[in-house]
Amino acid sequence: MAITITKRPHRIVPAFNDIEFEFSGSNVTSTSESFQVVVTIGSTSYTFNIDPHPTTFKGYFNLRQVAEKHVVNYYPFGLNGWQLVTGGIEKFIVDINEVYGTPPTVHTGSTGNVVLAWNGSLNMSERAIYEENDYANVGTDRVTALNNLDTITKVKTDQDAVLYFLQSPADYITTVKLITYNSSGTALNSYFINNSYTTLAPNNTYNTTNKYVCINMGVASLTQLFANSPASFTAVTSPVVSSSPLFIGTESYYTCTFYSNLNMTPKTIRFDIDETCAKFYNQPLYYLNRYGAYDWINMYGNHKKKDNITRSTYNAQLNKFEASYTNSTFTTNYTKSPPLSIQRKVLSSTYEKAHTLQSNYLSDFQVLALEDLFTTAELFLNSGYQDYKKLVPTDTTYEFKSNKIDKLINLQVNVNEGITERRQFTND
Repeated sequence: MAITITKRPHRIVPAFNDIEFEFSGSNVTSTSESFQVVVTIGSTSYTFNIDPHPTTFKGYFNLRQVAEKHVVNYYPFGLNGWQLVTGGIEKFIVDINEVYGTPPTVHTGSTGNVVLAWNGSLNMSERAIYEENDYANVGTDRVTALNNLDTITKVKTDQDAVLYFLQSPADYITTVKLITYNSSGTALNSYFINNSYTTLAPNNTYNTTNKYVCINMGVASLTQLFANSPASFTAVTSPVVSSSPLFIGTESYYTCTFYSNLNMTPKTIRFDIDETCAKFYNQPLYYLNRYGAYDWINMYGNHKKKDNITRSTYNAQLNKFEASYTNSTFTTNYTKSPPLSIQRKVLSSTYEKAHTLQSNYLSDFQVLALEDLFTTAELFLNSGYQDYKKLVPTDTTYEFKSNKIDKLINLQVNVNEGITERRQFTND
């Protein structure tokens, strides 16, 4: 009795791509025998009966059908500081057995094949050259940043800026250094924010504990964290002595530099504070990128907005007649119809807000990164601190418009904000 796995997925893989096993069994030599695959995640197990190929008698199994049901996308709504990406990475144990004999009996084959799957969905060209060590650490130790943002990114003071990282047992984010600057480039304040999720199990246990983390580096979120959890910040003396408050209102931009304890080159992102004049409407548009992180682009301009309204009403049963009648003295009286029908009820009233959003001019990097916006599974607006609106994209094609003179490029996106409903239904 022996199972030979001829092809297997990497040990850490994107959950929403194919995760395929190819195997053969020494006792599966005809179509009268078969394979059994058991997938375990936590306390839940799934059993699959796999018929062999009719000529090679090999078995094939795609773990994706299980992974995509358990791995979820994560966003730290209303949370500040370092957070675990709950459900964003899961551990799957795959056992492959042979089924043969009379009556057909399950015989233990290859057990304990572990796969870690995170909420990524790479494109085909990336899958062709995929190496697990590029993402997280089997064989070599490293940290992987999953956001696909330009090194200089615009943010409003009331919007989120969530950054995601896959960590390894020997290489993890130790801290992020925050430095604020005025428009002259003079440092105003600086602090460390230490990562508390630095205890990871050894690679050979393939544990997901503390493996996937994120932090919101938006101005409003950092301000709340500084006010409610000052112990999260560690004072520094360079390039400027730490002080309070964290933001004083004259900042033009700030930098966030992430440090690991081993191999990751310190990663610095500059956030330019963007307070657009009242003439323009700045809408931060967030989308799920193919690496499992939420990126964003700030859309500018006098955006078009259209309300599509559908309304349905009905009349409740009247308790009196709107007609003439006589009283006890046989005097004729009349009821007058009021200007409002007090019995008119709203059965349902629904509307969709249709937005046409216009971007500012884009860099070449942003044009490439926005590929993920066109294919995203999730889209929402972050109109203010902890103010989120789910969107449904309505575009089936996207067009980058280029200025013929200086070849500047911008993007137009059409979305629906969702549906609001009002009812006044009664039993009348």
